[in-house]
Amino acid sequence: NLNIPAGDVRANLVFVKVGGSGQVSFYNNSGDVDVVADVAGYFGPTGSQFHIVSPNRIWDTRSGPGPVGQIGAGGSQNLTVAGAGGVPATGATAVVLNLAAVHPSARTFITGWPAGEARPLAANLNVPAGDVRPNLGVLKIGAGGQVSFFNNSGSVDLVADLAGWYGPPGE
Repeated sequence: NLNIPAGDVRANLVFVKVGGSGQVSFYNNSGDVDVVADVAGYFGPTGSQFHIVSPNRIWDTRSGPGPVGQIGAGGSQNLTVAGAGGVPATGATAVVLNLAAVHPSARTFITGWPAGEARPLAANLNVPAGDVRPNLGVLKIGAGGQVSFFNNSGSVDLVADLAGWYGPPGE
């Protein structure tokens, strides 16, 4: 699920079946590694359905669409996803975004979460200075049909490509 060069820090979204004991297992091929697991949600027998869309860019802080301008150290930016790129204006509960951090000025991490809620202690992206690093994220839609993004250090551009959304079946 994740290939990591020695000394690097990486995030990756993984869907894992929970075992009979209610646990998941982790395997490391070589060397020593610390693992941080953030639970983003779960799938149950009923509920929302995934609606796939043709991938399309709904945010690029370099030139648009969406809010333009780098996000500074400790800064946050809200992105309206309801009504964007094939997401209905009402009824959607979450979006699936391929989020990329572009050329941060310092090593940083990026966190996404529902607008209007407290920022979680989790990271969707871990990015070295000057790199371009993507990761898939499933984000609950919050207040005003928005999701929020936080940048820890330096300044960074973000790009979000919509892959789909969750909502009622049959829409």
